[in-house]
Amino acid sequence: MGGGSLGFEDDSERESSFTGYFKIGGALSDKVLLGAESGGWAKNEGGITVTSGFLNAVAYVYLAPAGGFFLKGGLGVATLEAESSLFGGSFTATETGLGVTLGAGYDIGFGGRFGLTPHADFHYGGFEDGSTNLIRIGLGFNWY
Repeated sequence: MGGGSLGFEDDSERESSFTGYFKIGGALSDKVLLGAESGGWAKNEGGITVTSGFLNAVAYVYLAPAGGFFLKGGLGVATLEAESSLFGGSFTATETGLGVTLGAGYDIGFGGRFGLTPHADFHYGGFEDGSTNLIRIGLGFNWY
């Protein structure tokens, strides 16, 4: 869970809202983890809801085998949806395109099976009619 700021191509204004994500994976070695990560950002304002989502294959590289600091990068699918319920009618437009994610974080383990991960991520969505970028800062809860 965390907060994120979404920007659109050729638009200098950004929109802030809550974000969430889910990840699953396994260790390839003591320094490299591979997994899948899904998440999104949503905001409703004035009868219009905008949702940005992603599903990526992600590699996590730990700089030290026993250290908590990691860098991550991934590729996958991004979605962008706008839904309006103004004037008694409804309209939905959805685009799907290339998703790219880059980020860094620090795993803090406790109790041997659980951990917290403060993180900062950048997500890019490339679509036929433009692109989005999401800057996300959050705190993850991990179960090992």
